[in-house]
Amino acid sequence: MDALIITIMLSLLLGIKHATEVDHIAAMSLLVNEHSQPNVAIKLGALWGLGHGLVVFFVGVLFALLNLKASVISHLNFEPIVGCVLIAMALFWCVGDAFKNKPVFQVSGSLTGNRNAFSVGLLHGSAGSIAATLVLLGVGQSFVVKSAQLIMFGFGSVIGMALLCWLYAKHLDWCEKLFRDYGRLMRAVAVVFTLYIGIGLIVS
Repeated sequence: MDALIITIMLSLLLGIKHATEVDHIAAMSLLVNEHSQPNVAIKLGALWGLGHGLVVFFVGVLFALLNLKASVISHLNFEPIVGCVLIAMALFWCVGDAFKNKPVFQVSGSLTGNRNAFSVGLLHGSAGSIAATLVLLGVGQSFVVKSAQLIMFGFGSVIGMALLCWLYAKHLDWCEKLFRDYGRLMRAVAVVFTLYIGIGLIVS
């Protein structure tokens, strides 16, 4: 029983760690860079993590039901798909909504902003879910244990992404009080950083 609890808790920690990967940080920076209110940013981060976690859960359950082994699918490379998602996010943000004259991923705290965050999580999870699921495939000894691991992994992703968005928003809020154009600078940095990571994933 102790070993089972440790295994499930490790899945939670893996989910939190997974949220801190560089491609997730790039996506987070685009979601939050138009907003500096931490209470809104933490909700958007949680929605991103929820979308990502749901895809990982359902893909993982499918793998578990089919009893697929990590060695069977570990040779698949989905990083270029993740890269394309990041590049699309950066370009959409730059082009913006021609009718509303604001970035597509602008954080407004509205229902539209929430849908954006959840949708980005779904897209990102769809592209990278197999890589995340591989971490858990060989650990659980039963379908129930694997399902519990996937749930905890997803919960960890929600916690990790919400915390990242909150910290990023806090830093924006604090720095913009000291430097008027800091937010504008960070928005440009977020776009360039996201494009750099996306292109790197494609060519790697």
